[in-house]
Amino acid sequence: QVTSRRLSFVSLWSFSLIMGLIIVLVYPFSSIGPRLDTRFSKDLKTLNGLSYLSAQPAFARYDNGLDAEPSIVRIGEDLELINWLRSSVSGSPTIVEWAGNSYDWNSRIAVHTGLPSILGWSSHQRQQRTDYQDMISQRKFEVQNFYTLKDHDYMTDFLLSYGVSYIIVGVQERRFVSPDALNYLGEHPGIRLVFSDDLNSIYRVDEYILWELTEAASLN
Repeated sequence: QVTSRRLSFVSLWSFSLIMGLIIVLVYPFSSIGPRLDTRFSKDLKTLNGLSYLSAQPAFARYDNGLDAEPSIVRIGEDLELINWLRSSVSGSPTIVEWAGNSYDWNSRIAVHTGLPSILGWSSHQRQQRTDYQDMISQRKFEVQNFYTLKDHDYMTDFLLSYGVSYIIVGVQERRFVSPDALNYLGEHPGIRLVFSDDLNSIYRVDEYILWELTEAASLN
């Protein structure tokens, strides 16, 4: 009788264990397919890491709060900027592009071209460089001021301080910077337009003129 009870207990325990394992395995086996379908398109299969931008992908961000209409960010519009830099720029000149909040379309030109920028993904920088939090915040602040302040003297100091060679005006810059400020940027005597399409622009910095402007300002 004791042996019978023990066998019944073992059988019940084995059955419970098997059922538990089956239940545990149901989720991964049933969810992997739908999860992959959500994350990866079946329409585009290529080793070209830029091809996804040709499909004109977009996402929505609530830039002005949840009560306002979301901003539709059409990231494919930056593809021509990226292609021009990849084909026309040699070496590793420094670029400046908009620096914003995390989990957004930031550092995208640096990521797709390999060119160094003033600030990468700020949260990543904070994670990897814990002793430089103030410097990271300052750089982000200065990049945003460069695009928005409408102050040519500030722009000159900024460009010289960081050794910037190219200025990006694309999806993120048009999204967060007023048209007036972008037009004012293009009027700076120390930069010249080297690329433009229907939406975006790239400016080349003339360091010689910047130093002339700085010297003239110091004499006044």
